[in-house]
Amino acid sequence: MATFLFWNISKNNRSNDIVTLCHENEVDILILAESTIKETVLLKVLNTGQRAKFIAPSNPSSYLSFFFKYPINSIQNVTDDGRISIYQISPPIGLKVLLVALHLPSKLYGTEDDQTYRATRVIQTIREAEEKMEHTNTLVIGDFNMNPFDKGLVGADGFHAV
Repeated sequence: MATFLFWNISKNNRSNDIVTLCHENEVDILILAESTIKETVLLKVLNTGQRAKFIAPSNPSSYLSFFFKYPINSIQNVTDDGRISIYQISPPIGLKVLLVALHLPSKLYGTEDDQTYRATRVIQTIREAEEKMEHTNTLVIGDFNMNPFDKGLVGADGFHAV
């Protein structure tokens, strides 16, 4: 089973902490939000002395950075709008998975109603990706910038989370 690490590092250089977490927890997929660390620099320190190497495929997202320990041909970008990235991961063993990573706007830049509307749009984007890839093995991970009981998370038109 794959190990995922998502961290909004808020433009801080947390390279040493990231490397420690990845190595100690044998992370397979690393996703960073608000990272200003150059991918090449982070890859160098992540991969030093490691048998399994991280790669960073071409990344269209402006808010999210991705690092995978999977072969490049097992990673397919399905869609990206900057704040929502969807990748299909086809691991060497196991089922294909749609990885939905997101970094939604905070209430500093909108209202709870704006976030609720955005959540419904995310759900629509996920459904479209599931139809396109013909499966619903979907993992959603990220910084929702919502409280656990906000309408965008618990509403039937949103994430319908419990």
